[in-house]
Amino acid sequence: MQKRSLRRLWKQIILFLSKLAGFLRGNRRRLKRRRHLLKDRVAQTPLNRDIPSQVEQPILGNAENNEASVTSLAPHIQSQVEQPISGNENVLQNVKGNNNINVGRVEGSLTINYRRPIDRPFQAPSLPANFVDRPQVTVEIKARLLANTFNAGALLISAIHGLGGIGKTTLVTALAHDEDIQKRFSGGVLWATLGQQPDILALLSSWVQALGDYEFSAINIEATSAYLRSLLHDKAVLLVVDDAWEPDKVKPFLVASSQSQLLITSRRADVADSVGAYLQQLNLMTPGRFSLSLIVP
Repeated sequence: MQKRSLRRLWKQIILFLSKLAGFLRGNRRRLKRRRHLLKDRVAQTPLNRDIPSQVEQPILGNAENNEASVTSLAPHIQSQVEQPISGNENVLQNVKGNNNINVGRVEGSLTINYRRPIDRPFQAPSLPANFVDRPQVTVEIKARLLANTFNAGALLISAIHGLGGIGKTTLVTALAHDEDIQKRFSGGVLWATLGQQPDILALLSSWVQALGDYEFSAINIEATSAYLRSLLHDKAVLLVVDDAWEPDKVKPFLVASSQSQLLITSRRADVADSVGAYLQQLNLMTPGRFSLSLIVP
């Protein structure tokens, strides 16, 4: 009797599982059909080409402070409008019909670009609203970053050294947002902030994912660095290692070819020396050393 009861129970379980599997297969087919129907509807939906191509909007949300406010959205119109932001003639809003908008031309060496192609990684943080350019530092670093290193055969490394809170990260952020730098490094900007106790493997993995590979399984630092080197071997990428404290923590990020460059910020000069970096000292800013602040809408 017990054996018969067990057999009946097993048959009921098997029958239930088979019905459940059939239901799931059918549900999957229904979902696929719905997706295909949705794609067909989207493909067959005509685009409305009667939408006006001109939109008027204030840059800072204050119409009284803006002298011009017309932005061209038509991609075939190669127009450019220059207008002062908040009445400051040195900070301009450049509107171009090619979908590249330069916001804030900083007096000195930088032209800030907030509109970038979406097909490349850009991990640099946003620039603060009260940014002040320091041309005595950025001119030299920018010139070094723009140098043609394709035939050098080795990764060119630069480092900005200075006290904590002196503005190293902000200056590197501004360089990453510069239009000329973005053109030079067409492969994008990869950024890693280390600190005193960095998770090196997690930061390297974030670079792998930023390059579009979400399937790679990061087992250890050495294997992930080697894989990054293979991904970057033919790309021109700006690598930023921010707030580095120990030389050994920087070396896993030396993963790019001579087409790319590495920029380090650190409070310690020996970090730059250990990796053969060109060292740029950043000193305290005095009131007479700046002339213009950037206002971001």
